[in-house]
Amino acid sequence: MFKNKKKESEKKRKIRELTELVEKNKEKYQTELEHYKKHIDDNKLLLDNISNSYDEIINDNKKLRDQLLKKEQDIFDLKQEIQTKLQDNVVETQNLKFLLKEQKHLIDLEKKKTYEYKKKCNKYHFMNSVMNDLNS
Repeated sequence: MFKNKKKESEKKRKIRELTELVEKNKEKYQTELEHYKKHIDDNKLLLDNISNSYDEIINDNKKLRDQLLKKEQDIFDLKQEIQTKLQDNVVETQNLKFLLKEQKHLIDLEKKKTYEYKKKCNKYHFMNSVMNDLNS
């Protein structure tokens, strides 16, 4: 019986040791579990922040792309306007050249008429002078 008691006592002691070991391991693993849960929560928060930042970057890029497209359209419109004005200037320049040519032609005609008039005036004065000499 004493042996039995001793065995029983030995069993109880082993059970107690194992229970303590289980409790100790349970606490250790519980602490580790909490630690990992905290890391998981931190990583979730970090992932949310990254996701939000990524969304913001995408939205900013969309806005910038839209602005760029608008600027490109503005540049295209300005080029078209410049092209139109250049064409208008070419036409206006051609018209001015034509008008200058016509004006030069008219001036040449006036010069010719003036020359003819002076020639006739000189002839008239000469004839008048000859007539006056003959009459005298």
